[in-house]
Amino acid sequence: MFQNGFKKLLATLTIFIIGIFLIYFITSQFFKKVSPKEITFEPEKEEIIDDQRIDYLAPDFELLDVEGKKVKLSDYINKMIVLTFWTTWNPAAQDQLAILESYYQEIKDSKDVVLLTINNQEDKNIVSNFIRRGEYILPVLLDESGKVGELYEISTLPATYFINRERKIKEIYVGVLNQEEIKNSVGRLYLQ
Repeated sequence: MFQNGFKKLLATLTIFIIGIFLIYFITSQFFKKVSPKEITFEPEKEEIIDDQRIDYLAPDFELLDVEGKKVKLSDYINKMIVLTFWTTWNPAAQDQLAILESYYQEIKDSKDVVLLTINNQEDKNIVSNFIRRGEYILPVLLDESGKVGELYEISTLPATYFINRERKIKEIYVGVLNQEEIKNSVGRLYLQ
């Protein structure tokens, strides 16, 4: 009789310990703190080659940046443009933003290349807090309504457009591009 009671107690303690471990594991994953600049993974990217948008004029737009300044694509006459759509809730888009921040540090004084990032359909406060926490300085434009995303037919994030000096779309990528891939695409724009 004593042995049965001991077995029940041992089984109960085992279940209790497993339960505590599961609760800890689930909550630690759910509340895991990830730095906005920490790259979490790099999924495969997809280059969109046969697309009706390639070699066509990039649609002009006017958006506010996180400081409230108006920015128009057509303001960047005779410049090559790297245009990336992203959002704070998408880990791949967060990774792309961190990579673009490093790239921006290299080209921020360039007279030839402009980097613009467009946050897709999020509230200004959410985006501003994310940018502040990550200490980003790259240009972030707000497309709260999603109208510019619609113009560019955005369905998957992140999405990056490489636009030449004549404002024609030359390359489109969906997924995370590393810094070398970004530089290579910009290099190809120089040749066009």
